Parts: sequence; C-alpha cells; structure tokens
Amino acid sequence: MADANPILRPKAALITDAGGVYTANVTPAGQLEVTTVGGSSSVTITGPGGVNTVVVTSQGALDVNDTAPVVENVILTTGSLANKASAMLTAQMLGPFQMLWAAVSAYCRVEAYSTAAVQAADAARPVTQVPTPANASGVISDGLLLATLALGYENTFGLNGDTPASNTIYFTITNLSGTAAAITVNIAYTNSLVPA
Repeated sequence: MADANPILRPKAALITDAGGVYTANVTPAGQLEVTTVGGSSSVTITGPGGVNTVVVTSQGALDVNDTAPVVENVILTTGSLANKASAMLTAQMLGPFQMLWAAVSAYCRVEAYSTAAVQAADAARPVTQVPTPANASGVISDGLLLATLALGYENTFGLNGDTPASNTIYFTITNLSGTAAAITVNIAYTNSLVPA
C-alpha cells in the first residue's frame, strides 16, 4: 500500500554503487524503483506518486526528496438545463488522478465515470442509492454540490477505463437549483498523491 506521507521512506537505504543524482517517476501504485548506473543494485521504495529526486551519496546512502504535486483544473459548462435535467460531458484528465475539490455555479449533482458505458448504465440510479465501489463499477465519484462551495474530494481517485485507454473522463451534471440554469463545474485534481 502506498505511503500517504510525501516523504518517501526509508530515507537511508544502502546501495552498493558510487554516488550520483537520479530522477525517477513513481508509479501510480506508489512504487519507486531506483537502479544504479552500473546496474548492479537497485532499491524499491513505497511512497506517493509523482516525480521525485533521488540522491545517492558517495557512501551509498539513498535520500529522496519529493516534488510538490502539480494541481490541474478542468472546467465543465452545460447549456441551459431545466431543473432536474442532466447533461453528459467529457473532460481530458491524465490518469490515474486524485480529485482535490470541486466548485459549482449552482446546486447540482456531479457524477464522474471511467467509461461512457458505465455512465449510461448508471443513468437511472437515484442520488439516494450508493454506487458500487469504483474499482468494480467505474463510478469515480457522485456528489451533491452547493453553489460557491468548494468541496473536498480528498482520496477520490480515478482513471479512464476505455480499451484502448485514453485520458477521457465522463461526467453527468444534473441541475438541482430549482430553476433553469447553465451549470459550471470547476474540478481540481492532481496526478500525484497529496498528504492527508
């Protein structure tokens, strides 16, 4: 299981080769593998995703400094929707990603899906019914959001489930404002794990 702390551990694992500075990408599962220049030794560290700088000292001690996560935004805007009407939209979100927060222009329901097929199959599910877990059903998130409220989505992870895979994430936005309205949804996300 990935370590939620942004400081990768252990910070003093011994390897046998001479010192140097290496840069490695951590996999989405949080596994960082550093192979020395000579190829004679390697070390695997469990930690958060993202780009990390790996420094090997002349004594063979390994130190890892993480790079702060880069926050991206996607903005979704519907046309004018009658009250309780829905719009299906897509956004390009490089995954796997972690949703951080969402802000909306009016009271609405925002659902995110990994495929268009899952989105269509889930269309009739009422907001009062809990979706099946995202890893089984492809439902990434489902929330009721108030206007001007930035809602925390910490620990909500997602990715595209199409074959072949792409960066497309499928959204259903339902107007619950009580009157006809165009809804704007601003979603912040990152491709790196962030501290809890």
